Amino acid sequence: MTESKRKVVLLQIRDDRLAEEQERLCFLESCRLQPEELTSINIVSEPRLDWSRLATADAILIGGAGAHSATDRHEFSDSLDAVVEAAVEEGLPMFGSCFGHHFLAKALGGGLVTDHSLGEIGTFDIHLTEAGRADPMLADFPPDLPVQLGHHDYVSSLPDTMVELAFSDRCRYQLLRVLGKPIYCSQFHSEMSERHLRARLEMYHDSYLRNETSDEEITLPLRPSPWAEKLLPRFFELYV
Repeated sequence: MTESKRKVVLLQIRDDRLAEEQERLCFLESCRLQPEELTSINIVSEPRLDWSRLATADAILIGGAGAHSATDRHEFSDSLDAVVEAAVEEGLPMFGSCFGHHFLAKALGGGLVTDHSLGEIGTFDIHLTEAGRADPMLADFPPDLPVQLGHHDYVSSLPDTMVELAFSDRCRYQLLRVLGKPIYCSQFHSEMSERHLRARLEMYHDSYLRNETSDEEITLPLRPSPWAEKLLPRFFELYV
């Protein structure tokens, strides 16, 4: 019997072609997808996103954004707001990573701020909340685990429709879920291993990071994150 193919849409927010290609490869690898199963749409270059392109997908992924911040309004923001609203209403599986985390929380009514003193560039530990320990996505996960991070924006308050599953010592709201829906988002790069993050930091070292981040932050040591790398496969196992 031929194995059925999944239809997954990755929404990207990228100005840099190399970062766009690397991000797609990260999601392909971390989600264990075949290339033909993942449709990538860069909404920087295609900002007029129509829900009809996503309505038949088995899942939607929202990636990171480099220099773009969800604290600002962009040409694609209204279209992405509409996608989030429709996915939540339909209960369509969706996962947002980094910028996707910021945008999803803000679109549903949460607070979002930029604060460089609370930024996290490198590998940090997160801690599961009571709700996180009870969530099927995190079944058998340890209470504390390392993750890969690269951000200066952070969610400052939750909408009523979301629950906190994990936090870090420096930045709260590291992993969130829409109540009763297969919709999650992570402040950390759920699609990245230590190897992936090292390559991304090298890619951005002389451009975005040079303008936004101190040398001390950029050279923080990285560590493996084996449990965090189980998160997206678990998402697909449970919901897609």
